[in-house]
Amino acid sequence: MFVNFRTILANSHNSSALKKLRLLLWKNYKIQVRHSFQAVVEILIPLLFTIVLVIVRDVVVAERVTEPTIYNSVDLNYPPYVVRFVWYELI
Repeated sequence: MFVNFRTILANSHNSSALKKLRLLLWKNYKIQVRHSFQAVVEILIPLLFTIVLVIVRDVVVAERVTEPTIYNSVDLNYPPYVVRFVWYELI
């Protein structure tokens, strides 16, 4: 359906807001035309990432986990070994 902005602007009480919206849309269009390479990149990069994500999702085999994962308890009185080792190296 074609929207005629002139009739909307003429019949609207919010004509100033619609004029501002129309001006912003026109300005955005002109910027996109001037910077056509940037506009193409802005469209292609998200499209490329989406295609890569879909391909990765199809390639990677999902592993169904039926039982909960239970980790060993951690002693909170002392920092983990890796942290203690790095801490003593810094002293």
